[in-house]
Amino acid sequence: MVQGTVGYLDPMYFYTGRLTEKNDVYSIAVMLIELLTRKKPFPYVSLEGDGLVVYFVSLFAKGNLLEILDPQVMEEGGKDVNEVAILAVACVKLRGEDRPTMRQVELTLENFHSPKQYVMDDVVVDKSKKNRT
Repeated sequence: MVQGTVGYLDPMYFYTGRLTEKNDVYSIAVMLIELLTRKKPFPYVSLEGDGLVVYFVSLFAKGNLLEILDPQVMEEGGKDVNEVAILAVACVKLRGEDRPTMRQVELTLENFHSPKQYVMDDVVVDKSKKNRT
């Protein structure tokens, strides 16, 4: 029996009753949208009556994501925010066949990781400098 939280389950699963890798791709995208907006997919409803995913995709298509993106995420995420939004929109396409594979999602997300820096306790550490002992 399939278990999941409302808002994260792929709507195509409800139509077909089949579980595929593309169902997981949809769920990952919902989490990305949640991280970008800091809004829960359930029980979020826009003023137009749309759920979070539909509203996010609609605003993306109109070029109005600023209406729903979290300001802190925009400030700290820089140019990567738009790239993550593009990925999320691709992953929530209605037809599973039109979505990327989980491996493609993984590789795309890995490309956002800077090999030279990481943040540790609010301090940017440059990994390209060798530690001296």
